[in-house]
Amino acid sequence: MKRFLLVIVCAICSVTVYGYDFQNNGIYYNKLSDNQVEVTYLDLQRANANAYTGDVVIPATVTHEATTYRVVAVGDLAFDMCWKVTSVTLPQGIVRIGEMAFMNCTAVTSITIPDSVTELGVAAFSGCRELKAINIPNGITSIVERLCNGCSSLTSIKIPDSVTIIDKAAFSGCSSLKSVVIPDNVTTICERAFSSCSSLTSVTMPNTLSVIKDRAFASSGLTSVKIPDQIESISSTAFHGCEELPFDKIEFANNGSRGEVNGHQWVDLGLPSGKKWATCNIGASSPEQSGWYLSWAEMEEKSSYEPKVSKTYEQRVGDISGNSNYDVAAARWGGGWRMPTINEWRELAKYCRWESVTINGKDVKRIVSKVNGNFIFLPHSGHKTLSKSEEINVRGKYWSSTPQQGSTVRTQTLSFFATGGADYSTEYLGTGLTVRAIID
Repeated sequence: MKRFLLVIVCAICSVTVYGYDFQNNGIYYNKLSDNQVEVTYLDLQRANANAYTGDVVIPATVTHEATTYRVVAVGDLAFDMCWKVTSVTLPQGIVRIGEMAFMNCTAVTSITIPDSVTELGVAAFSGCRELKAINIPNGITSIVERLCNGCSSLTSIKIPDSVTIIDKAAFSGCSSLKSVVIPDNVTTICERAFSSCSSLTSVTMPNTLSVIKDRAFASSGLTSVKIPDQIESISSTAFHGCEELPFDKIEFANNGSRGEVNGHQWVDLGLPSGKKWATCNIGASSPEQSGWYLSWAEMEEKSSYEPKVSKTYEQRVGDISGNSNYDVAAARWGGGWRMPTINEWRELAKYCRWESVTINGKDVKRIVSKVNGNFIFLPHSGHKTLSKSEEINVRGKYWSSTPQQGSTVRTQTLSFFATGGADYSTEYLGTGLTVRAIID
């Protein structure tokens, strides 16, 4: 009895699972209705690799047993793993290309997609590493997940105006793609959509774009980016690993929002006061550097910072913003640069989002304007007491120009930790803190 059951099981396991209702001229079809069919696979086993070879031309109609059918779709997995297919021509009348329909057709160089197609399935062309170009037909509203993932020879893509979203990893790993124009009406570029496109140096973004998600362009070859002014959200990792894209080459479309005075750059964050913020700390040459540590109202760094020893300790000098006798920004940078008051720090906090990011291995805050999308970075610079550096990469502490009310020994400061937004504190005047400048 056991031997008999074993024979039955083996017989069942050896049955080939065919995926078609009939075949005609080497093309396999499934019936969808009395007069419609879709192109499908030979079977779900290795034999499908040899089912289609060379240049494949799909007809618009096919006749079987005296019935003529319209070919309206390429079904899921139809050409999956067909390594010997070199080109595919699809007829007008095809409306759907299914999920993974041409996945891993590693020798195919061209696929002609008619304008009648209105649906493209997930990973439809994924792994077609010799595919040179693809024209997405009008009527497609979503570039689906992993549509052309790993198409490493792809040099040209045409995205129609009907598209509103480019989904996850849609063109990830298209390492030969050099430029892309994202058309009007696209609102969202999803996670890793163009990641690892190492030759991609140019991308044109539409004014309709509002969201760029995690690693959307990570490890691409971008050298500059212009972000449209309707943007609402950009992930802190959107351009992660773009080695040829310095932060000052990411600009927003509403320009006139950046400039330079006396060799020091500023950014307009669209704040109600109109104040513009410097891109680097006093004494720093890049956004992630802490720069100089200074006692309040002093101009030079010291080897030791005694919290209760400073130029103005127990003196009533009032707010020092713009006073070149005490304000290091006014004295060192000139041209209208000055230290921010505590209320100007508060305005920055109110009208911006505070995001934790990493630049060149250093933790910083990215301060993104809720008004116009521009941003600056504030390092977690910590502070210095005596000869010790404390809380570096853990906390940011910055001088304001405003003394603590009623005190001659402490001044109000901006303070923030690696997680969370802006907070406020006070500090002894002799402590070593960093300074960020503003300009009217």
